[in-house]
Amino acid sequence: TEAIELFRPIGDRLYAPAIDPRGDGPSAAVAVGEPDGRWSNNKDVWMTHVFDVATFDGTDLWLVGSRKTQAIAVRSRDGGGTWETALALEPRGADGDFARFHFVFVHGGRLYVQAQDRRGGMFPRSNVFDGTGWTDGPNLRPIPNTGAKPLAVAGETVYFGARGVMAFDG
Repeated sequence: TEAIELFRPIGDRLYAPAIDPRGDGPSAAVAVGEPDGRWSNNKDVWMTHVFDVATFDGTDLWLVGSRKTQAIAVRSRDGGGTWETALALEPRGADGDFARFHFVFVHGGRLYVQAQDRRGGMFPRSNVFDGTGWTDGPNLRPIPNTGAKPLAVAGETVYFGARGVMAFDG
């Protein structure tokens, strides 16, 4: 990858999303750091960019970013061996635009993402996964790049937003 901007500890592993993989194809989606210090690249899912990684229930993995022009969220229930597309959104902007999910986080038993078009800006609402399906959620107003980096702090999710550091309590 040409960029790593984030590390996420999940279980006993450390994950580093491949934000800008080299070439056109499955060069790497996420690097996985093992407890013994070894690293490997998970190439079992092809995405154009992977901006963040999370777990919804402690046994699954979620990668968010883009695939071609779509904002995409993919889920693995077997430690990254196989992946299913959980949500894919087309850009709302003009021809030639593309959409991305720049972050993912879990709060209060729900998983949150919010798409952004490169030229068309933020989508007006987030998308929320409750374990069975997706619904519209609040506008999380993240900054228009990969810098949101949500973290759980004292029962809230804290991230860099449009007005500086923001706290989300659900």
